[in-house]
Amino acid sequence: MKETPGGIILLEVLQMKGKFTKKDILNKVEHKIEKFFANKQDIEKYLDKKIECLCDYSLLGRTDVYFFEI
Repeated sequence: MKETPGGIILLEVLQMKGKFTKKDILNKVEHKIEKFFANKQDIEKYLDKKIECLCDYSLLGRTDVYFFEI
């Protein structure tokens, strides 16, 4: 897979087990994708969109508090 922010996030999220929060995902990928973004706010906005997409495609489950593997 290409070394793109979306690809990096996808691979990391699909390897996560159990329950996790957006902050857990951010902590895991931030240092790997920071070179693609100007600041942390841009990373968080992109991560929100990517998480939403993964949930829409049923690759990730969610509750009001956390996300979980499917």
